[in-house]
Amino acid sequence: MKKTGLNILFLAARYPYPLIGGDRLKPYHIIKKLAENHRVFLISFNQGGYPPKESYDALKSLGVEVRVVPLNPIAGGLKALAKAARLPLEIGYYYDSRYQKIADEIIEKENVDLAFAFFMRTAEYVKNKPIKKILMAEDCRYEYQKRSSKSGKNLLQKLVRAWETRALFKYEPKIVESFDAATFVSPE
Repeated sequence: MKKTGLNILFLAARYPYPLIGGDRLKPYHIIKKLAENHRVFLISFNQGGYPPKESYDALKSLGVEVRVVPLNPIAGGLKALAKAARLPLEIGYYYDSRYQKIADEIIEKENVDLAFAFFMRTAEYVKNKPIKKILMAEDCRYEYQKRSSKSGKNLLQKLVRAWETRALFKYEPKIVESFDAATFVSPE
């Protein structure tokens, strides 16, 4: 079947296959549905290297064009610390110039009509792009960190979560405003 719909860029922080956990299951099924009538370009991180061939094949069989950026946890942690003055740690952890370059190239060469950023971790890559954008935030990270800081087990964990809570309090409302629409799982 010829796809006559939109050119859609889907940004994921975690490769959406195999289907384990909500942060893979949900984007996989959204991508699958979108790919029925639209041309979908997926950019995803994969922790520790490239995913196995069967993981690529699972998405390519849907007609999705897949690009993967390997994510090194140590490098991600160092980047998060280096960017901590301007970005929350989890956003800095997932920011990579290679990912940005791929997103920029796809947006320019493929006439992208719509971008989906799955989780705030991928929002930076399209926040200033002159295209329609949907942020699938899923949860309020500020609330999550605030609650987690209260239940922290040790002083270092409490301090890191308190830092992240303050950073997200400033970041989250601004990033949501950069998108045409944002989704959350629940009002809480």
